[in-house]
Amino acid sequence: MKKIILLLAPCLYIGLMQAASADDVKLKRSCVKDNPLVKGVTDPALLGIYAEICDKKNKDNRNGYLIQAAQRFQQLGLDYQALQIVESLEAQNVRSNTLTDVKFLIGSKYANQAITQMRSNETRYLNTDVTYPAAQQLSDNIKGALPAVVLEQQAAKPVVVATQVVKPIRQTNRNKQRSLKASAARSTTVATAQPVVIQKAASTSTDPFKNVKQLENVKKITQ
Repeated sequence: MKKIILLLAPCLYIGLMQAASADDVKLKRSCVKDNPLVKGVTDPALLGIYAEICDKKNKDNRNGYLIQAAQRFQQLGLDYQALQIVESLEAQNVRSNTLTDVKFLIGSKYANQAITQMRSNETRYLNTDVTYPAAQQLSDNIKGALPAVVLEQQAAKPVVVATQVVKPIRQTNRNKQRSLKASAARSTTVATAQPVVIQKAASTSTDPFKNVKQLENVKKITQ
C-alpha cells in the first residue's frame, strides 16, 4: 500500500503543478487587446507563449513566439487562429519550416475530411475536370517529398514477380473416351496384305500328270 502511494505521489504532484501553472498564467488586458486571437484561450502552454509575446523584453523575438503560437493553435484544432498568424507573418516576409508544416497539416486535414464526406455521405467520386487533377497533383508532390527513411524501406522490399499458373482443362468422360479413341486410331498401324506368290516347281520329268499323282498319294496318306 505504501508503494502505491509513493508511486502516485509524483503524478499527483505534476497534476497539481500544471493546474497551478494554468492559474498562474494570466494575461493582461492590454496583451489580450493587442492579440485578440488569444481571447478565451485556456490552454496553459498557449497562454505561456502569449505571455512571452507580450513581454517587452522579447520584442526582438516576437515572431519566433508567434510561430510557436501558430503551431500550438494547430495542435489544439484551432485552425482559423493558426492560419491568421501564418498569413500575417508571411505578409511580413517571415519564412519558417514550422509555418509550412502548419499549413500542410491544416490543408491535409480538410482535404481528408472533404474526400471522406464525398465518399461516405455524398456517395460520389472525384470530378475528372476539377477535383481529380488537383488530387493527382498533390499525390505526385507527396511522392516526390517522401522521407529518406521511407525511400530506403521501399527499396529494401523484395520485388515480387507475379506468375500465372495455367490450370489443366478438366475433361468429361465423353471427351476422355473421344480422345482415347482418337489417339488409338492415330497409333494403330494397318498391316497391308502382301500378295502370295506361288512359284511353280520346275518339272524334272516329261510326265505332266506326275504332280497330280503325288498330290493324290498325299491325300490318301493323310486320310
